[in-house]
Amino acid sequence: MFKITSLIFGAAAAKGVSKGKGTNYEYGILLQPVPILSWKNENGQGVSSGFKTPDNNDALKCTMDMLHSLDSIELPAFLEMDMQPSPDDIKELICVGFKVVAHIPTKYEEFQVLYNKKLDSVTDSKK
Repeated sequence: MFKITSLIFGAAAAKGVSKGKGTNYEYGILLQPVPILSWKNENGQGVSSGFKTPDNNDALKCTMDMLHSLDSIELPAFLEMDMQPSPDDIKELICVGFKVVAHIPTKYEEFQVLYNKKLDSVTDSKK
């Protein structure tokens, strides 16, 4: 088993039967930030800044059971994740468990409270 720590923006899961072939499917994904890539070629160029979530194919995979336990936490958050090889493809890792390292506030008021606490602790330590 491997452990990785990553910022997770969101999670999604699906389970059902495909319309076309009637085959069963089940998957869970964790969406982590990936950089938006700049590009340049003979036809032009694109400049970017910041992050986006990956396409579903490039997202971290997780089990449905693990995904249900994410209901108890608020995302985004830094998670320390337990990863193990997929039974379907040994080259692919699947998240089977996690521990919250830190919650990332998404509302300005939450951020402001957290930021002010950090400033106070830095000021107190310099006294």
